[in-house]
Amino acid sequence: EGTLFVAAWLVGWTVAGVVAIYTWLWGAIGREVVLLGSDALSLKREIGKFGRVHEYALGEIKRLRIDRPSRSIWDCGGSAQFWGLSGGAIAFDYGAKTFHFGAGADEAEALQIVSDLRTRHSFGDRAA
Repeated sequence: EGTLFVAAWLVGWTVAGVVAIYTWLWGAIGREVVLLGSDALSLKREIGKFGRVHEYALGEIKRLRIDRPSRSIWDCGGSAQFWGLSGGAIAFDYGAKTFHFGAGADEAEALQIVSDLRTRHSFGDRAA
């Protein structure tokens, strides 16, 4: 019993440590890169040279808009948004889902980003 408890305790603290280090690294050197190509919108969240790219076909993106989701630390779904690790002020519909980006952007910056993107593509409609 004691060995199982110690193992679970160590695993829990190790996971918490990894999350804390990731959060610190994101705050120190993390960035979000938005690329608008001829046929896709690419969103990349990277820390240094490491990151994942998500690509969305331009023809499938609808309702590019400003949409500030809940930022309460007490909302379990919004806790990563509270720390700037996910979500964002800019949203679009893609199929049956809504995606957010621009986690570090305030409302004025988000409006400028949406305006710049819309000058290059219509995104299904002009709703803000």
